[in-house]
Amino acid sequence: MVRRSVAWVDREIGRDRFFAEVRARGFHLLAAGNQFVVICDSRPVQVLF
Repeated sequence: MVRRSVAWVDREIGRDRFFAEVRARGFHLLAAGNQFVVICDSRPVQVLF
């Protein structure tokens, strides 16, 4: 799992590139408040609550 602030992503690499890299690896991307959370696993994710 990797957590990055939205501001960091926008400043350092841009959302389009970040999203494309996460998608290319088959990972899952969550947005929570001002953070992006990348689940570094391509298997299904279950949100429990």
